[in-house]
Amino acid sequence: MIPALYYKAFSALGTDNLETPKGDFVAPFEKLIKVINERGTQEKNKAYLIDAYTYIGFFQYSKNEMAKAKANFQEVLKLDPENENAKSYLEGIK
Repeated sequence: MIPALYYKAFSALGTDNLETPKGDFVAPFEKLIKVINERGTQEKNKAYLIDAYTYIGFFQYSKNEMAKAKANFQEVLKLDPENENAKSYLEGIK
């Protein structure tokens, strides 16, 4: 089920215009995060969580919702402390 949720979210991301995103991918990624956390399978699904938090953070950053974006990028760094994308976005939020 988790891979199916991921591919549904990623498919929605692929159909969005990333220069001016509508964010149709946000809700599917949020559902993915919720299901993974409810099942307690964070370590097994770490890559999915990193992608989900990154893309949601990217969308919020593009909409100038900096507090929300910052929270999502911080979640990425909890999972992957060396993640350069998250570090770059957080640096841009300061």
